[in-house]
Amino acid sequence: MICSYCYKTGTTPKHDVSHWWNDSEGSVYVCSDDCKDKLKGLLKDGKWMTHRPERIFGRKDPDYVSPNFGAVK
Repeated sequence: MICSYCYKTGTTPKHDVSHWWNDSEGSVYVCSDDCKDKLKGLLKDGKWMTHRPERIFGRKDPDYVSPNFGAVK
């Protein structure tokens, strides 16, 4: 499972939040009460689409070139 707020992988689902997006039950989860509260806050503020979780976007080197793809020209 991937948490829909912090994007940690391999976690145990804590809350099913599929209904927030009118998705099928069991398709969207968060891993903790804290992630549920924070995700709900983003939904209320209308900022969930621009949320950039550190786990994905928190690279220390913004010019990092992936060895899988090489330099982008």
